[in-house]
Amino acid sequence: GLALGTPVPGSNEMHLIALDIDQSELVDPVKSLLFDVPQNTKTAHVAKRGKRGLTIFAIAESGIKAAKLGNADGMGVEILAKGNQTVLPPTVHPDGMPYEWVDGVGLLDVDLVNLPMVDEHVVATIRQLVQGPQSVHADIVPANDNSPIVDQLTYLGDGQWQHAEMVYPGNVHD
Repeated sequence: GLALGTPVPGSNEMHLIALDIDQSELVDPVKSLLFDVPQNTKTAHVAKRGKRGLTIFAIAESGIKAAKLGNADGMGVEILAKGNQTVLPPTVHPDGMPYEWVDGVGLLDVDLVNLPMVDEHVVATIRQLVQGPQSVHADIVPANDNSPIVDQLTYLGDGQWQHAEMVYPGNVHD
């Protein structure tokens, strides 16, 4: 397998990571988060497909840690970083299905410094997509009446996002 968290040639500070997306409904929102933003418009799209979901390769500063982000439906997105590895195409999965590069573009076909950048904000947003708005505790702040305000992000499709702040009053009973 490919060891992740390794330094990217040509960059002292960036490391190779992968976002292993297991739930198909999370693929488009994560892709939009990575590629539909001004700073990543010219990034290389490198991903592999297996039995389900997608694994997108990216770069990150060394502070990004491996994480397993799940919800009631199971594993949503696994951030594969230092200490993790992933198999590469054309490896055959134990169920007999071979892994394949999406659009025929593999890691050897691109300059790795052109992969999308993942930072703590991207990780927090992915966590919110997978686990819901309550998962991003840093964005919960008390309102003037000490009711928490929850910052909720919703993917609408076609690269469109809806951002809303919602107040949850502590005691709604009379």
